[in-house]
Amino acid sequence: MSKHNVTMLKMDIHETPKAFNVNGITFSKKRLPELFPGWGCDIKTFYRLMIIMPFFASQKRVEEAPTVTGKYAIAKAKRIFENIGLDDASILPFMQIAAQLGELQIPECLDDIAEQCHDQICGCGAKVSPGTKNTLH
Repeated sequence: MSKHNVTMLKMDIHETPKAFNVNGITFSKKRLPELFPGWGCDIKTFYRLMIIMPFFASQKRVEEAPTVTGKYAIAKAKRIFENIGLDDASILPFMQIAAQLGELQIPECLDDIAEQCHDQICGCGAKVSPGTKNTLH
């Protein structure tokens, strides 16, 4: 007899005029253009945030972010990560689903997304130029 481990995620995402709500956790739309300049605050931009949200949740501390928006994004990411039950086995499928919903391809889109929010999240002072790899550290 074989044994199988199955991970199921439940995400309930709702959009309101001022926010996105994931399983009861609200993420303000006004924060998206601050994180991703030039991308707006539509649902596709929110899914782009969701792609890298596991990184924020598991590898960043709120106090590390140099801006209020960065602190907000990391704090919300941690709450969403825990709320939907992400673990090592479910992170990649979660990112792939978010990428599909945001009409992006993984891993190709990761550098572009990381480049956009680098200054809000890292605060390392590094100048990030287009095409730079591994921009969140």
